[in-house]
Amino acid sequence: MKKTAIIITTFLACSFLVQNSYGQDTLKATHRNFLTELNVNLFQGQLSLSNALNQIKFRYMYSDASALRIGFTTESKREIHNVNTVYGTNPSKDNEKGTSTMIGVNFGLERHFRGTKRLSPYIGGELTLGYKWSKYVIENSSYTTTIKGAWQQYQTMQTINGTYSYTTYNAERGFVSYGLNVITGFDFYMAKHLFIGYELEFGFNNENFTNIDITYSGTNPQSQNPSPNYDDKSFSFGPKIINGIRIGYVF
Repeated sequence: MKKTAIIITTFLACSFLVQNSYGQDTLKATHRNFLTELNVNLFQGQLSLSNALNQIKFRYMYSDASALRIGFTTESKREIHNVNTVYGTNPSKDNEKGTSTMIGVNFGLERHFRGTKRLSPYIGGELTLGYKWSKYVIENSSYTTTIKGAWQQYQTMQTINGTYSYTTYNAERGFVSYGLNVITGFDFYMAKHLFIGYELEFGFNNENFTNIDITYSGTNPQSQNPSPNYDDKSFSFGPKIINGIRIGYVF
């Protein structure tokens, strides 16, 4: 009787271990599942899309352990400022309009490891591409100024004798960018189709800012002066932590 109890107990324990082993991945995304996610920053109370570029990101599991990932974004901005002076002997009308459009895409691969029933760690790689176009136009009764590559921005400085203003062109600056990242992260499944996660990247990003081209027409005295050449570049290399905790779902 004692031997029988030992045999039954051993059989049940082995059955539980085998069942648990085969059922480890039951909560995780599997072959042919699609995943998407949001980022939540608990310290700043923010809820945004997939990353700092506000990308919409999808992943497709083309096997139980491998995934394709793609993120894309498109953003268009437009600002209009109209100032009409109808009093006095010289009424005037000033119009300023800024437009900008940005597109970006990231795509890459992920390799997921077994982990546990709920935890799915992974590594991968990703290529990033981005482009932004900007234009700003200033019109009044005397002249027109057209700025390509950035928006005109006015700044004021305080001095002892009063204030004075100067113009910068760092707002909505146009660019062409590309980069390559090695990625590691994890998904932790709280339920069958719901997970949280975090991600770390290591790589480089090269950003070539588009030249700012300023043209004048009309009676503006500056129309006689050549446009300054703004040719800037930016390069970064190193680790990056994607802002916030990822909250995603599977469908």
